[in-house]
Amino acid sequence: MKNIFKTMLCAIIALAAIGCEKSEVDKKGNRLDTPVVGINIIENKAILSWEAVDYAAYYEVSISSGDSARTDECTYVVENLSYGEKYTGTIVAVAADQELYKNPNPATIEINIPERVVPQYRYWIPSNGAAATAIS
Repeated sequence: MKNIFKTMLCAIIALAAIGCEKSEVDKKGNRLDTPVVGINIIENKAILSWEAVDYAAYYEVSISSGDSARTDECTYVVENLSYGEKYTGTIVAVAADQELYKNPNPATIEINIPERVVPQYRYWIPSNGAAATAIS
C-alpha cells in the first residue's frame, strides 16, 4: 500500500512539474521574433520581403531615404531611389497586444543601388554623300 502511495505521489509531482513548464512565449520573454529580410533590386527600385512573424499584427518599415510605412503585408517596395547610393532599411514586427508582447530588435538591411549603366551613343557619319545606309 505504501509503494502504491509513493508511486502515485511521484506521478503527481512529475505531472505538476511538466505542467509548470514555461510556454514558448514565456521562454522568449514575450518578445516577438525579429523578421528575416531579403531584398531584390531592379534598376532604382528595391523590393523588401520577409517571413511572417508569429503574433505580429503589422510591420513598421522605414528607409533612410525618408520613406516609411505601416503594413500588414510581408513585402514593401521602395521606388525612385538614387543610382549609386546606399540606403538602410529597418523593419519592426509589432504585436496586436503590446502589453503582452514586446517589439523585437529591428531587422536592418543595406540597400545598395548600383550606378546606372547607359549604353554608349555612337555618332554615325554617312560616307560618300549617302543620306542613309541599309543595315542587313
